[in-house]
Amino acid sequence: MFDQGAGKRALLMCLGDASWSPRTIRFSQHLREQGYHITIASKPLTRDMACDAHIPLGPEPKPKGLLTRRLPGYAYFAAFLPTHFLKDIANTHRHGLHGLGNALKAHTFDVIMVQDLALLPIALRQKKSARIIFDAREYYPAQNEEDRRFRIFEQPERIRLCARDLPRCDGVITVSQGLADAYTRNFGVSPTVIHSAAAYHDIAPTPVDPSPIRLVYHGVANRNRGLQNYFALMDQLGQNFTLDLYIVTNDEKRLAEMKRKAEADGRISLHPPVPYDRIVKEMNQYDIGLIYYEPTSFNLKHCMPNKIFEYIQARLAVAIGPSPDMAAFLSEHECGVISEEFTVESLAEALNELSVEHVTELKSRSERAALAASMERELERFGEIL
Repeated sequence: MFDQGAGKRALLMCLGDASWSPRTIRFSQHLREQGYHITIASKPLTRDMACDAHIPLGPEPKPKGLLTRRLPGYAYFAAFLPTHFLKDIANTHRHGLHGLGNALKAHTFDVIMVQDLALLPIALRQKKSARIIFDAREYYPAQNEEDRRFRIFEQPERIRLCARDLPRCDGVITVSQGLADAYTRNFGVSPTVIHSAAAYHDIAPTPVDPSPIRLVYHGVANRNRGLQNYFALMDQLGQNFTLDLYIVTNDEKRLAEMKRKAEADGRISLHPPVPYDRIVKEMNQYDIGLIYYEPTSFNLKHCMPNKIFEYIQARLAVAIGPSPDMAAFLSEHECGVISEEFTVESLAEALNELSVEHVTELKSRSERAALAASMERELERFGEIL
């Protein structure tokens, strides 16, 4: 199927399009720099990505019949099957992974890095002499816990796979200490925390203009991220603040709704998303990066999103709610504003108290923290478990 050539070989597996996954891209680049030949198993790549071979995953089958149309994504009810063998077959079929095992049989790898729980059983079956590293980017048993269907049909399967397969891995990594503690508490593994940090950028903070102090947010417009809170926040901030939003969404109705809200407040501007490799330079023109996620789920409570590191590399101050993992990180580096409570009012109060001098100092502290909070430093820990 493909010729990887001589030398060390690494396989990176993810259910999505790997060329749009910053974390997959970072690990792939790092392994390539360490002399590995890189094979990617993922949905078809829609952007250029440096790899030696790509194994495209098949499309997920479409549910048929009235019941499965009403329960999309839960069509095969693996949680109710009686044996591990049957459950694994159902999950393989559900995610369109029939051909992946056969595609991998003829090949051996030194490292297999798995970035979605559904792929872990296949990776373990193809282990041979490879080191299996599972990248637990979320606490998978609680990934969609707000959804009753998830709790009934999916959560038991996530728990089963974690309990059976995580202890069989040679290494488990995750993105925050709160998630690591949950995996240790519930499944007896001790993940290494490797943040989704951006590469180090050698740039300087931009000067702070008192009017306006420029706020920015970039990210996906999922409704569980509470983007409406940023519009509500501007209603409570002084006229010396502006807000620029860089939004990733395919929901045209949602985008039109945000455009109407932005037009109603002349201080809010809406922008298309910025390509991954330009985010830091684009953000550098601003003063404060916003990340306000109310703890409506376990994963949101303990998140450490890419953007906190991108803001620091852009030499911005960072403003958050009292999310425990982000708050501990910003307190360590002293480069952020943390509201006392998870309310828009509390965050607005913290921002309204800022002076130009304080914002300037926070941006300078981000500059001092940038190397320690960089991808290069995070990957040093990754090297220890290879």
